[in-house]
Amino acid sequence: GAGIATIETLAGGPPSSDLTYVMPNAKSGVVFALALNQDAIPDYLSKKDRLTYETDYIRQSSMGNGIAVKLANFLIAKGHPSTPLAVNEIYRNDNPGDGLKMHPPISLRYLAAASGVGALGFSGNLLTKEYGAAIILGGLVTEAELIPDSPLDESENYCNDCFLCCGGCPSRMLHGQERVTITMGGHSHSYGAKHDILPCAFVCGGFSGLVDSGKWSTWATGRFSLPHTDEQTVAVYQGNIDAFNKRPPAPGGRYHTMSDNPIYYVCSDCQLICNPDEEERKRRFKLLTHAGVIVQNEDGTLEAVTPEEARKRLDAMTPERRALYEGEIEPDTNAMEKFKKSSVGKF
Repeated sequence: GAGIATIETLAGGPPSSDLTYVMPNAKSGVVFALALNQDAIPDYLSKKDRLTYETDYIRQSSMGNGIAVKLANFLIAKGHPSTPLAVNEIYRNDNPGDGLKMHPPISLRYLAAASGVGALGFSGNLLTKEYGAAIILGGLVTEAELIPDSPLDESENYCNDCFLCCGGCPSRMLHGQERVTITMGGHSHSYGAKHDILPCAFVCGGFSGLVDSGKWSTWATGRFSLPHTDEQTVAVYQGNIDAFNKRPPAPGGRYHTMSDNPIYYVCSDCQLICNPDEEERKRRFKLLTHAGVIVQNEDGTLEAVTPEEARKRLDAMTPERRALYEGEIEPDTNAMEKFKKSSVGKF
């Protein structure tokens, strides 16, 4: 699906809905959704096959960026200055420490909610009628005066506060206790209040992924204690990235600013669990939480095993190798101050 939002239909929204941030004379925003491969999701959540999902996610993200550029160039050719928006990984960095917030120049989710492409769920993900949250959003900002689309009626939002997104969040950023409401163009949109954002980035980055109970994990190989606040995340980041960079390369992966080595798609749990069919949601949640934990073999390959089997394998490792996956990481108590003063405001 695709939609159009305008300065008027976004009026009163959060800073990330302000089109003039990227174009002072912007009039409209165009947003579109690309469906992820639904057939790849069950095997990904059940830790049988990571690469099919990862490959599709990278392909759809690249497609989204490419479509945005093509659409922007088309409008430019018609005499309307336009700017494509990145699918992900571009954040506002106006002041030191802004990396803590990870706010995009323009929120594609806000554009999509305001223009009826979908509705915001408790997780904050955009939920579409057909594919749920398992989508990639792309878009652009333009000076063209386009006709806006209307947001969905509240009755068309299938989110019923099942909180399975919260249960599938190892970082516990989603805590299921309250909602926040924003207003854009006179229409209200609500989603779940979040704890600090960096623990989510830490888990999605693949540095550690074992839930506090030890009963299941993401595809991440690290088993260090998960931080639950921004302060904790920044304090243990360097120790975790050092261990991450010393592990053998796993299949797949892609390069990212967070690490010198490739990182891997290992989570997206809240996004992939959420399906319009509540029974399918429950099935996906069960697949995730009953598929055991990930261990990394010496050749770099990843394998899902029971928590008990994982313990045996880790205990059989040399102390040096086991230290790459678990143990105590001494927090850097001055890390947050260094982070906030950094010129780039990132890890």
